[in-house]
Amino acid sequence: MADGFLQRRVLQHPIWRDADEHDVRTLLRRSQLLDCPAGALIVRAGEQAKHVHLLLDGAVRVFYPATKGRDAKGRGALTVKLFGAPASFGDAECVMRTVWTENVQALVRSQVLATPVERYFDLLRNDARLAFRQYLAVARQFGIAIQYEQASSSATARIIATIAAYASQFGRPAPGGLLIDYTLTQDLLARESDCRRRSIVRALAELYAAKLMWRVKRRYCVASVEALLAHAGARVPNLAVTTADDTWVMRAV
Repeated sequence: MADGFLQRRVLQHPIWRDADEHDVRTLLRRSQLLDCPAGALIVRAGEQAKHVHLLLDGAVRVFYPATKGRDAKGRGALTVKLFGAPASFGDAECVMRTVWTENVQALVRSQVLATPVERYFDLLRNDARLAFRQYLAVARQFGIAIQYEQASSSATARIIATIAAYASQFGRPAPGGLLIDYTLTQDLLARESDCRRRSIVRALAELYAAKLMWRVKRRYCVASVEALLAHAGARVPNLAVTTADDTWVMRAV
C-alpha cells in the first residue's frame, strides 16, 4: 500500500485526525501493517503485550477461553467485544507491561497497524489531544467490560449481547429491522456466549415469540439492537465498539 494512501488512512482515524503529518510519517516508519484474512489471530492470550493496534479496516472480535459452549475440539471462546474500524486495542496490557489477557481475531479481512508500544507512546507525548483521545477510547472499553461483567451472569443476557453485537457490526437495513449480514449459527452463538446449545434454542425461541428476531433464508433479522438489549435487561451493554462512536467527545479535543 502506498505510503501516501496509508498516511491518509491514519489521518482519517478519529484518534489521529488532524495529527501533525510528521508524527504520522514517524508512526508509519515505526509500524507494521498487518493484512489479516478472516479467522486470523492478531493477538494471542498469554503472549507479551508489545504493540498498540489501530484497526484501519474490517472488524475483529475480542474473546477469551470459556467453559460451556465448545467447538469440535473442545475449545470455548467467550466474546467480550467486537471492534469495527476505526478502532484501537491493546492499550491496557501495554501500559501494564503484562501479557495479553484476551485473544483478538479477524472476523472479516482486516487491516491493522501494529506499533511497538514505546514508540507509540513517544508520539502520544508530543500531542495532548492524541493522548486524550486514546484515553477516551480505552476508558470506554473498560466501561463496557465492567458493565458486561456485572450483567453477564445470565445465559440469556450473554446470548442477546452476542447477537446484538453482531447486529450492530454487520446489520443492514431490511424490512422491519436489521439483517445481520454475517453467518451466525447456533454453534457459534454457544461458543461465543459460553452457553450450552439448549440455552441457545430457548433464547432464540423467546426472541422469536417476542418478534424481536426472525430468519430470512440463512440469515437472522432483528427488530433493532436497542430492543434486543432492552429485552435482555440488567443493563447489558452493546459489545460492538468503534472509536467513531465517540465523536461527540472527540470533537471537543
